[in-house]
Amino acid sequence: MPPYQTDATLTQKVQLTYQTLLHSTHMRSRSLSLVNAYYLGQLIDAVTISSTQWTLQMAF
Repeated sequence: MPPYQTDATLTQKVQLTYQTLLHSTHMRSRSLSLVNAYYLGQLIDAVTISSTQWTLQMAF
């Protein structure tokens, strides 16, 4: 279950997930930190485009 509400904006999701990650690392909870890092990575991956996609966008 993600640490954010699915209807939140991308910015809100990233901020909340990052804060949750900081909290879990401060509490030294390795498994929870890994889960939060995974969700943060998924959010970043969802908005990051590959260099090929970027090149195609710039061509048109």
